[in-house]
Amino acid sequence: MKDYVIGRNVFFNSLKCNISSTVQEITLGSREASLLELFCKNPNEVINKTQIHESVWGAVIVNETSLTKAVSNLRKALSGFDDLTCEIKTIPKEGYIFIIGEKLDNWCIKENLLPKEVSLSFSRQDKKMDVVSDELSLQNSISPAVSKSFLNLVYIVILSSLFSSVITTGLITFISQR
Repeated sequence: MKDYVIGRNVFFNSLKCNISSTVQEITLGSREASLLELFCKNPNEVINKTQIHESVWGAVIVNETSLTKAVSNLRKALSGFDDLTCEIKTIPKEGYIFIIGEKLDNWCIKENLLPKEVSLSFSRQDKKMDVVSDELSLQNSISPAVSKSFLNLVYIVILSSLFSSVITTGLITFISQR
């Protein structure tokens, strides 16, 4: 999974089909997300309509209006972010170009890295559950909000598992006493 940096603290996540910043998040349709991913992979290059059609729609036959609408929807989604350093320009009778405002050297793709080591331990005597994350080894690749939500997700999964184990044990004990 890759996050494409498209502005100051503005990221496009191609797997989740969303654009997010520290203050907002917008979910794109699958076509718009595929289109933005194609643009991100080919910054500052003219991409002709045939290439876009093959990449986004594949073997599905659509008219040019579908492409125009997808680009329009994508522009509208991008316009909701103030700190963008990119822009989609139409090249008449050719295609589109995804212009990056910064030098191409500053264009970067971040790998979303899951924590390298998350160890779980459970002690039956004190019924305490610990999550040890080794500072998640995030290497600045995931924003604090994402890492916090990841830890919350891990916490919910662990508590759900613990709760289901307690219920199962209680039911087995109850049934065996009958």
